[in-house]
Amino acid sequence: MDFLSAIFYGIVQGITEFLPVSSSAHLAAIPHYLKIEDPGVYFDLMMHFGTALALVLYFRKRIWQLGRISLKATLGLIAPAASDLGNEGDQLLQRNLSLFRNFLFSSIVTVIVILLVKDISINYARNHTFIAINLIIFGILLFAVDFWAQKRFGLIATYEMESRFQFKKALLIGIAQAIAIFPGVSRSGITITTGRFLGLSREESSNYSFLLSIPIVLLAAGLKLAETLSIALVQEDTPTISPLVLLTALLVSFLVGLATIHYFLKLINKIPFIAFTLYRILLAILLLVS
Repeated sequence: MDFLSAIFYGIVQGITEFLPVSSSAHLAAIPHYLKIEDPGVYFDLMMHFGTALALVLYFRKRIWQLGRISLKATLGLIAPAASDLGNEGDQLLQRNLSLFRNFLFSSIVTVIVILLVKDISINYARNHTFIAINLIIFGILLFAVDFWAQKRFGLIATYEMESRFQFKKALLIGIAQAIAIFPGVSRSGITITTGRFLGLSREESSNYSFLLSIPIVLLAAGLKLAETLSIALVQEDTPTISPLVLLTALLVSFLVGLATIHYFLKLINKIPFIAFTLYRILLAILLLVS
């Protein structure tokens, strides 16, 4: 793979990871349309590492707040100082504790389900028909559920994941994130869809979805990065990739991802979800005829 291809991969990953259009479907389609050798699913995983780092930087204040206040208070190791609680005091502490507990439970559920289905998902990683079917089905669900939720719940954020421990919501969103291990589903798409179905606003669904992806993606990509960074990325039928080329793609996905997160969350209540659905159907058609 050359540097131009790596840059293109990084741009595509940085944009599509946070839009509900399935980055894995795009990364699977690129080799065919650019006429380059498929770098494989582990290269895709490294691209996800770049966008996960973008999430860490973008949500750094919230991550630090959750780590410093919620973890200490939950474990009872150190009582949170008044300066940590700010002007809202106990109310702020309670919101952070509730979000942390929901976040932790969803993450545990995701890991358990992924361990159960990961071997199955690998078999379909580059199956264009399977990816296309997922693009269509979950694309239609994205629009249909959001349309229904707007009529029933509206778009106003209620911050339910911060109000108290939400067993049902945290459980279902955790399962939904795990299902996204199958290509074409879209992790952001299915978690936002699930959140909307459960009564969360677009804003809260998106923020919770993005935060929830950080530990899972960093863990998976970090393990692979430790194994491959010092040597060429080799995986049976996967071509060897220069570490410098790989790092270039990571950097591009990181920078583009930062911009995408910012504008997606800024415009979340103005974006017509039907546009994502139609785009997914078009991409599915291209994959089926390729």
